[in-house]
Amino acid sequence: MKDANMLPWAYDESAQVRKDYTETCKQIASVMAGDGTKRGSKGGKFATEKILPVLRKCATDKEHKDKYHKRIVLLSGLCALGEYIDEQNFDDSLKIVLDMAAEKLDNGKYVPSLRAMIARDLPDAAKNASIKADIRKTLETMTADEDPDVKNYAKSSLSAI
Repeated sequence: MKDANMLPWAYDESAQVRKDYTETCKQIASVMAGDGTKRGSKGGKFATEKILPVLRKCATDKEHKDKYHKRIVLLSGLCALGEYIDEQNFDDSLKIVLDMAAEKLDNGKYVPSLRAMIARDLPDAAKNASIKADIRKTLETMTADEDPDVKNYAKSSLSAI
């Protein structure tokens, strides 16, 4: 990947580094956008063309399939950079996150921590999404989850969107 130098922070061992990475990318996009529109600006192009591919790689690389806490950086990035990323790329990336919410382990069970993080953060991503029906459907499914955190986050998120 040509922008591999952007990858180490997005895939760092520390959750705080990954969070700071997405927030720093948002600050860079904001400076690059200036006072104008966010989508389509230099900051928007930076977020869409340079950062989003890195975040998608983190979430979809088969080598990292079982590293859920690291893969969720895609959703963190969408929440932070959503207003800069063009709509089609945003929605396509959010669909990856919605698919992650339905992933199961080899034993056929869902991954509660992954689902809880997704259920908790989806309202922030929904602000910039045009696939709200898909988001609602995912959250509605999660309201029946066995894990109380997933269930409660999903119910709260449904009411927030």
